[in-house]
Amino acid sequence: MIDPNLERRFAECTELVDAWKLFIELVNRAVKPPKTTNPQLEQQFLNTKARIAILHDSFVESLKHDKQIGANMLDIVNRAITLRLLSKIGEPEAKKFEQEWHEVFMLLNGTVSDLNEERAKIATVNEFAHNMGKAKTAGLLHAKAFLTSIWFKIIVFVVVAIFVVWGGPAMGLYQWDSLRRVSWMRPIVKTYLDVGRNSFGFNFAYYDMESVMKIMRDAAVPGTQGAEVRTDKSPMDPTIPNMLSQMRLYGPDQRELQTEQDLLMGAKNYEYIRYNSDGSANQAFAAILYLDKPKNADAFMALYRQYSSQLPDTYQVVQKVNVIIILYSSNKQYLDDVKQKRVDQLKP
Repeated sequence: MIDPNLERRFAECTELVDAWKLFIELVNRAVKPPKTTNPQLEQQFLNTKARIAILHDSFVESLKHDKQIGANMLDIVNRAITLRLLSKIGEPEAKKFEQEWHEVFMLLNGTVSDLNEERAKIATVNEFAHNMGKAKTAGLLHAKAFLTSIWFKIIVFVVVAIFVVWGGPAMGLYQWDSLRRVSWMRPIVKTYLDVGRNSFGFNFAYYDMESVMKIMRDAAVPGTQGAEVRTDKSPMDPTIPNMLSQMRLYGPDQRELQTEQDLLMGAKNYEYIRYNSDGSANQAFAAILYLDKPKNADAFMALYRQYSSQLPDTYQVVQKVNVIIILYSSNKQYLDDVKQKRVDQLKP
C-alpha cells in the first residue's frame, strides 16, 4: 500500500537534507578562510534559504519528538541574512552557529530514516484493510463526538418526552392524566395537550380548569357579554341533582338520572359563571364541570343524547373533551348568543 501523504513528506524531507547541507556549505565559505562572497553565491544562498522555508512544514509535520529543535531550523535561517554579513561574525559565534545547524541536521536525518521505515512497513499492508480500519476509526470518532454533543442530548430529550407523553399512553402503559401527578412532568403534559389541541386540532383533553376558564371568562371576543365568576355558587352536591332534575335527562325509572349524577359528581373541579347582557336585563349561567377522564364525559354525553329531546329550550349541554358545560337562560336567543361567543371559542 502507498500513503500519498507519507510519500510527499519523505520526498520533501529528503530534499530538505540536501538543501540543509548546501546551506552550511555556503555559510562556511563566508565564515572560514579564505572568506568568499560574491553576487552569484549570495543569490544561491537566498534561493537555498527560500527552499528550506518551503520544505520546513513537512519536516515539522513528520516530527514525533524534539519539535522545538525542528522549529529552530527557520530561526537559524532567518539569522543568516546574507553571506556578506555572516563573513563579519567572529569565530566563537561561527562555531555556535555550526553547532546549532548540526543539532537540526541530526534530527532531520533521523526523521528521514523514520519516514523510510514507515514507508517500508506500510508497503506490506493491505490497502483495503487499512482503509476499512481508518473508516472504522473515523466512524468511532464521529459517533463519540455526536454522543457528547448538545444535539444528541436534545434528540434524547425530545424522544423521551414524546414517549412519556404520547408513546406510553398509546401502548397502554399508563394514561396521560396520571402524569399530571408527577410534578416535573406537569409543564410538559400541559404544553403537549395545549399545542396539540389549539395548534393541530387534536381531540386532546384540557389540562386543568384554568385552561377552560381563561377562554370562557377572559378571551377578548368582540361583542361578548360581561362574565362574572360566582364566588357564592352553591356546592356541587345540591346543585347537580337539582339541575339534572330540571333538565329531565332520564327515563321512566330514573336510573339514568342517578348515573348522570354520579358521573358529574365525580368532577375534579366545578365553576359557575354568570353572563350579563350589556344594556338589558338578560342573564345566562354556565355550570362548568371539569372531569379527570374524557371517557366519563363521553359516558355522560351518551346518556344526554338519549334524552336530549326532553331538554327544555332554556338549557344547552356542550362537551369539550373532558369538560361538560351546562348553559341556562330564560332567554333562548341570549342563550344561543352566549354559547356562540363563549363556549364555542373552546377547541375542539
